[in-house]
This record gives sequence, structure tokens and C-alpha cells, in this order.
Amino acid sequence: MWRFVFLVGLFWGCNSVFSPFGLDLRYPLSPAKPNPALKPLFLAPPDVVFNAEFVPRYDQAQFTKALQKATIGLLQHLGYPLSPQGYNTNLQAQISLAFKNTPKDLKEIAKMLKASHNDSLDPARVLQMLEAKSDLTLRLCAEDSPKCLSHIRVQIQQPILRANPLDSDPNERGGPNANYNHALNLALNKIFIKSMQALQNDLAGGKTFILN
Repeated sequence: MWRFVFLVGLFWGCNSVFSPFGLDLRYPLSPAKPNPALKPLFLAPPDVVFNAEFVPRYDQAQFTKALQKATIGLLQHLGYPLSPQGYNTNLQAQISLAFKNTPKDLKEIAKMLKASHNDSLDPARVLQMLEAKSDLTLRLCAEDSPKCLSHIRVQIQQPILRANPLDSDPNERGGPNANYNHALNLALNKIFIKSMQALQNDLAGGKTFILN
């Protein structure tokens, strides 16, 4: 009997860990060969501020770690040598999240879903929209000129769905706040990927920073 209970508990735990609604903060890049024209850099832990108290501290810490890891990978991908004795590079981020009410008209909700690239969802299931904004600044040298700063802003909207029907995925029925938790995780995943994509495009967009 106890073995059965243990196996059920193990399956349930694994099912929650591998849920498609969990945090997935990865941005894989293949490192390039160091560019001798680029000075070595050292990226300290980034200064990341979340404006929303409903983001769990653990998720904030995981987001911050992932941001540092992905930025280091991005700098290596662009050919920057990384060294503890390199120039102390600074990364700052402001992550803002807010709930947005949806219009009552389903056609207007459908337009909102299409604009946020969520048009595969049924408008009737949308309860609210969770809006996430990311403001990142990467300082690569001591000056405040454009050649030293990479500053990007991105924004996404993640629908929060109403209570799910009985025949839906059981992972979506973890409790009264499951729909909010799932939307929050998906929003963090999306804003992370979109932020790193924007940062990569900015750094590689014809203005590689050469430190003298």
C-alpha cells in the first residue's frame, strides 16, 4: 500500500516538475572564438528589480541567474573574452508586470489575442491579460555614449484563462490560483526569451563594442 502511495506521489511530483507551464529560462548559444580586438569582460550578477509583489522570490532569483548566464553566453557568442580580471560589465533590468482587464466583446478580445500572438486561444476563455515589460541596460564601458550602452525595451501580453473544463489537461487544474501561476510562468518565459533576442540583435546589429 505504501509503495503505491509513494509511486503516486512521485508521479505527481514529476508531473508538476515537467509541466509545460513551469519556468524555462534558457537561451542556448554556441560560443565563438575570442576576438583579439575585443577587451576581456567580467559580468557581475545583474541588478534586476521586479515591480510586482506577486512574483515569488524564488522565481525572481531564477530569472536573475538565467539573465546573467544567458548574457555571458551572448558575450561569448559575439567573441568577447571573459575573465575575472576583465572590465566589470554591468547589467541592469527592470521587470514590470500588471494585470489588464479585457473588453466584454469577444471580437475585441480576439483582436487583442491576435495582436499579442495568442490568436489560437478561444476568446471566451480569456479572463484577463497579464502584461510584462522588460527594460534592460548593458553597460560595456565607463562612458554614457551609445558605443558603451546597449538599452532595450520589450513587452508581451499573456492571457489568463478562466476555469478549465473537466476534459482539459489535468496539469491546468492545480488549484484556484493555477491559472494565474501558469500565466505568470509563461509570461516570464516569453519576456526572458524576447529580451535576450532583442539584446543579441542590438549587440550584433553593426555596432560591436570595442573597448579601448
